[in-house]
Amino acid sequence: MTLPESQTQQSKGSNELETLPTLVLTNKKTIAAQYNVCVKTLGRWLKGANITIPRGLITPTEQALIHKIINERRDLSANVPKCRQKNEH
Repeated sequence: MTLPESQTQQSKGSNELETLPTLVLTNKKTIAAQYNVCVKTLGRWLKGANITIPRGLITPTEQALIHKIINERRDLSANVPKCRQKNEH
């Protein structure tokens, strides 16, 4: 017994959907919270890296770029010696 063509296409389509990765959308506030900074600080970091992220939800591709920039920034700042504080008398 053969299935009608419309049912065959639907079953093929459902198999294709099962193989797609799950997309998890987020926003700037959530990403800022992951790094324990405010949204304005995250915005300054992105601005410093010449990255513009529009308002609203952020795609996984944009999220990967943001995390890469923040991790590179943290690696660079870890190698910079901290300034000495002046002794107050």
